[in-house]
Amino acid sequence: MLVELSIKNFAIIEDLKVNFTKGLNIITGETGSGKSILIEAIGIILGSRCNREFIQSGHEKAILEGVFYIENPSIIMPILEEYSIDMDDDNLIIISREIYLNSPSLSRINGRNITSSMLKNITTKLVDIFGQHEHQSLLDSSNHEILVDSFGDRDLIELKEKIKMYYDEWINEKKR
Repeated sequence: MLVELSIKNFAIIEDLKVNFTKGLNIITGETGSGKSILIEAIGIILGSRCNREFIQSGHEKAILEGVFYIENPSIIMPILEEYSIDMDDDNLIIISREIYLNSPSLSRINGRNITSSMLKNITTKLVDIFGQHEHQSLLDSSNHEILVDSFGDRDLIELKEKIKMYYDEWINEKKR
């Protein structure tokens, strides 16, 4: 869950920090108020390509940062471990992107430099952003288990892992 968004020198935003709450967050406002810019910034944090034209005039770089609370760490821990990225004790990860005018952008998770492909692999597990008519991820059967698991608590996840272990043992015994 995205809990905080920080934006500096990006489009019309000089310096902004937005806190989000658990549950549904809706961004509304007048035409031209910056709703699309917030969504664009979140998309870039999650790994979308960034057009350097978003960097504010007179600045060398834009900085975008998202703080994510991971309610169910077992969903994302395997990929974080694969990339040697630690998650803090509060189940938070901080994703930052620095977009430079004259050099390649930098991506970090919890301070560790990462590649664009690593970022995309990790962030696909974090957030779904839905605009008008964007509901396709709900139709993708590979997302169903993750969605259902997100409603469970730690006990349910442990039970699921135990059942999987017993099932795997049963399958192995059956093969003998």
